[in-house]
Amino acid sequence: IDLDGALDTNASCSKLDSSLTKGLPGPPFICKHTVDDISAQVSWMAPFSRQPVSFYQLVVQEVDVNSTDTATEKLNPWLLQIASTSVELRNLTPNVEYLVRVRAVTTAGAGEWCKPYKFATLVPAGEGFSDPGHVTVTVCRKKDAHRKICLEMENLFSIDGLLFKY
Repeated sequence: IDLDGALDTNASCSKLDSSLTKGLPGPPFICKHTVDDISAQVSWMAPFSRQPVSFYQLVVQEVDVNSTDTATEKLNPWLLQIASTSVELRNLTPNVEYLVRVRAVTTAGAGEWCKPYKFATLVPAGEGFSDPGHVTVTVCRKKDAHRKICLEMENLFSIDGLLFKY
């Protein structure tokens, strides 16, 4: 899917001809997502830009994992325009992987897409537990850092000797 329109076939482009030298915003950085079985909240950091960001374009696609565990993007992506640096996605399919890309748009034009970011919705509550309550998982990350995972639940339960508060 060519989200930028026709490809630039100008062979004389150099590294100095990047989006930043044209005044376009750099790529945003997806820094956090929170998921449950049917929804996700995705947040990103605004990119460097000479002009204020007018809005963000967000592409969301389901990822199809075939029998050989090879991930491919399904067709029919959702293209959204968002005014803020976060979005809540609802009515997602439980236990499915999704791929997200985001870019900023200014008066100078659309910037670079961020690196693809993948997350998965959770297995529906009640499968494997006796009434575990509402479960969410939050993943926070910093550029060039390891991920921090937070589980939020309403009571306590144990899995293989590990104690969790939910």
